[in-house]
Amino acid sequence: QIGGTNVVMRNFDPGQTLDVISDPELGVTHTIGVPAMYIAMRMHPKAETSDFSRMVTALAGGASVPKELVEWWYEHGLSVRDGYGMTESAASNCISAWDDVPHKCGTSGKSLMYTEMRIVGAGGKDVVQGETGEIWMRGPTITPGYWNNQEANKKAFVGDWFKSGDIARQDSDGNFIIEDRADDMYISGGENVYPAEIEGVLYEIDAIAEVAVIGVEHEAWGETGCAVVVVKPDCAVTLEDLQAHCDGKLAKFKHPSYIVCLPVLPRNATGKVKKFELRQGIPPMLGG
Repeated sequence: QIGGTNVVMRNFDPGQTLDVISDPELGVTHTIGVPAMYIAMRMHPKAETSDFSRMVTALAGGASVPKELVEWWYEHGLSVRDGYGMTESAASNCISAWDDVPHKCGTSGKSLMYTEMRIVGAGGKDVVQGETGEIWMRGPTITPGYWNNQEANKKAFVGDWFKSGDIARQDSDGNFIIEDRADDMYISGGENVYPAEIEGVLYEIDAIAEVAVIGVEHEAWGETGCAVVVVKPDCAVTLEDLQAHCDGKLAKFKHPSYIVCLPVLPRNATGKVKKFELRQGIPPMLGG
């Protein structure tokens, strides 16, 4: 027999969440959250003294999980396992393995039971392992279609394969590495740029609490990166700081050309950054 008890909180508060995890009477062993939640808990003073000894599984999904964040939590006694899924696939497609944390940060594991996943490139052909393409999926956990929206179904399905709109590749062990949403990718000087890669590097900067990278127009390159940053209290960061940190870690065309500091990043109800709002609101701030 398998059973469990849910601990339901009315809303997310980082300090209260850490208290709940630390409470031996509640005995919490499993939790799931978006990266923004783990970032908020990390920044709370209680993170240094909380008790994670009873935690068996801590899952993260809904957005790319920064490598630096996973490593920080691991050092503090919490193994955060990266997962990937969509509403259209019953929320779960793949989850990183126990022994891959933190050794394979950035990978989301292999496909779960009842889900087939493939990475497809131009012309509907599977890409060579290591190359990027769009995730296609099928199986009994995948939606049969969008309700009363045949136009969306025509765009989303090829036979019984559902086209996710997410860009990924696989490592030599077959683990999926989610690069980004196809809609978030921008092209700079003819090169595809995936913001999640840049965000992962920028999260290594201690002064940065949160960051989102978007593509903005550029006269010479077509598009270039703009880093939208939330800095930690009593900290500051400049564009020169970002570019210096990216040296040797990212190709030059991936270095952000602009920086905008905001007090918070706009997020939806599930904690995902609303990049479409940033793409609409940031260019005027840059004079573009």
